Amino acid sequence: MAAPPDVKAMKVVVVGAGPAGVRAAQALVEAGLRPVVIDEGRKDGGQIYRRQPDGFSRSYETLYGTEAARAAALHRDFQAMRASIDYRPDTLVWNIGPKAVHVVSGTRYEEVAFDALIVCGGATDRLMPVPGWHFAGTFSLGGAQVALKSQGCAIGARTVMMGTGPLLYLVAAQYVKAGATV
Repeated sequence: MAAPPDVKAMKVVVVGAGPAGVRAAQALVEAGLRPVVIDEGRKDGGQIYRRQPDGFSRSYETLYGTEAARAAALHRDFQAMRASIDYRPDTLVWNIGPKAVHVVSGTRYEEVAFDALIVCGGATDRLMPVPGWHFAGTFSLGGAQVALKSQGCAIGARTVMMGTGPLLYLVAAQYVKAGATV
């Protein structure tokens, strides 16, 4: 009879450093593991709680609106566990094999072995191809939010936002705060 695996020695890879990935990594750290956290973003937070670039100093309320407290808690908790994880930002997972993820960071390729894999892929824009959706100056909702959070600029002074769901209202409110007419 084989001996049971040593859970503390398991190599766990978490793909994604948005809310789900951060909380998964936090649970693993609390269980005594040191997970590898891989994210294509340059900082934790994912799309919804994307951190602003270095040198920007906008308040959490300005960036995240009604989600400010949740964003601040997520960022604080991630910072608190940085020494307990193997964090790999700016890293793209381009393939998943039976026991390894294949990643690229800059020009460096690597296979990261795992015993267990947790995929926290996060938000995805789902675009409906209405007439004109492919014209210059047309952005997805996620793209409009990235421009505001990462570059500190609205995509226009007069914008039309179409769709459903809570993110639409959050981004619209953020654009109004930035001075745009929505």
